[in-house]
Amino acid sequence: MESKNNRALIKNKLIFLVLMPIVALVAMTLIFSVDNYTKYCHLEKLEKFIKLSTKVSHLVHEIQIERGASVGYFSNKEDFLELLTLQRKKTALREKELFEFLKKLDKSDFGNAFNQDLEKALQKLSLLKSYQEKIDNELLSSKEIIAFYTQLNEKFLHTILYISKEAKNAELSLHLASYVNFLFAKDIVGNQRALVTGILNAPYLNKNLLHEFSTLRERKNIQ
Repeated sequence: MESKNNRALIKNKLIFLVLMPIVALVAMTLIFSVDNYTKYCHLEKLEKFIKLSTKVSHLVHEIQIERGASVGYFSNKEDFLELLTLQRKKTALREKELFEFLKKLDKSDFGNAFNQDLEKALQKLSLLKSYQEKIDNELLSSKEIIAFYTQLNEKFLHTILYISKEAKNAELSLHLASYVNFLFAKDIVGNQRALVTGILNAPYLNKNLLHEFSTLRERKNIQ
């Protein structure tokens, strides 16, 4: 009887010794699988963010050119009419591309903060047509034209800024942040270009635009 008990005890110990590494291996596999899946989901989300930021930056670029062309048209219609007409078509194309991408994008994955910033930018974009009509009908000053386009760009650039905060990889986050800073600096330069266009093409010296240009230069030097 005692011999049978000993054999059973030894058998149980052997089973335990065999099972322990297997259980540990399965546990480690599960842990790594969950970790890898989490990383995969994050990278998938980040990929969508980056694709969206590309669409947004393309639109912002065209809006920047339209801003300068609109100010030029306000000051000198004959010289800028063709350029402005062509540029509005380019802006409309980028706008269409962005909306087509957004239709396929599940924005619920990105959280309230991002969606609120995006919604504010899209609401501002919805006013573009009415502002274009006001420009055509000479209902806006150069300063008002520049202010609208600049505010529109800033709202879209803030949606891209959110992406750099989402990246958990420190090096990637740094690169994204640098890219966003570049886009903001590019918009300031574009703003300056629009102001210069307005100043040089106006029939008289516009002191308000000149003052705003000086203010922008100081802001750029500080940054």
